[in-house]
Amino acid sequence: MFPDIIIHHRGTQDNLLAIEIKKSNNNNVANNEDVGRLESYKKSLFYRHAAYIIFEVDSEYCGIKHFEWIKDE
Repeated sequence: MFPDIIIHHRGTQDNLLAIEIKKSNNNNVANNEDVGRLESYKKSLFYRHAAYIIFEVDSEYCGIKHFEWIKDE
C-alpha cells in the first residue's frame, strides 16, 4: 500500500504524515484493512502521524463522512 498523501523530508527519516483517502461509493472501502496498513506504515517507516478519510459522494452532502486519526499502538 502506498498512501495517497505523504508529508516528509525526502532522503531523511523525518516522516511526518501519511494519509489514505477513499470515496464513500468505492466498493473497496475496507476501513479495518486500510487502518491496519497505515499502522504498519507508521511502524515500519517511522511516520509520526497517519489519517484515514472517507469522503461522502453519494448524496447532496459532499464532505468528510469518516475521519480516523491513527494512534500509536
